[in-house]
Amino acid sequence: MDGINLCRSYPIWRDGKSLNDLLVSQCLFAGNADVLPLHVGVIAKGYGLVIDHCVFFNCKIPVVFWKNDGGSGSRSAMRYSLVYAGYFYGVWTTQGTNGDEFDFHHNIIANTNTVWIREKGSKHRYKASDSIFAGYTRLAGYGSGPLSDSDTTSTNFLEMNNVQATGTIAIEKDQGKRNYLQLAEGSTGSNLKAGLFKKNQ
Repeated sequence: MDGINLCRSYPIWRDGKSLNDLLVSQCLFAGNADVLPLHVGVIAKGYGLVIDHCVFFNCKIPVVFWKNDGGSGSRSAMRYSLVYAGYFYGVWTTQGTNGDEFDFHHNIIANTNTVWIREKGSKHRYKASDSIFAGYTRLAGYGSGPLSDSDTTSTNFLEMNNVQATGTIAIEKDQGKRNYLQLAEGSTGSNLKAGLFKKNQ
């Protein structure tokens, strides 16, 4: 990436504005801006995209809840997931995903540029609950393309219930540990159970 040319990778991509029901669960998406850029972890058109117990580590864009055909389908959701060091943003919602059809809870977004990006012109409102946003540059913004930065916006579109907007998130860097690249033991946010595992062992 040199400001003009961009290396893009999309590990999970769904194209089809009428498609419905895609569960992405217990997946680790890891990248590096210089040697292994991960442009978008999950990008999906249609309905019913559910991100569950996933970890996005050093991804430019973790997830895009993209466009649909304006019909109806299953609810989309992002829950029990950890976004760390997203060097563009934490979550992106577009005109196709409105707040009445979107669940966002028990997530941690930390050390990222912008926490929540919306498509320019979006008037949708959203709810976030039982989550942590920490170490960010902007809480909310508009975005419009793969190379552009985000424009800071008001957060009045986002109703936050039991959302902590400060703190320090610690990541486990010991490769021998079960929670490698996830929350370090005792880190702020451990009570949210965000990460790959659904049960303690």
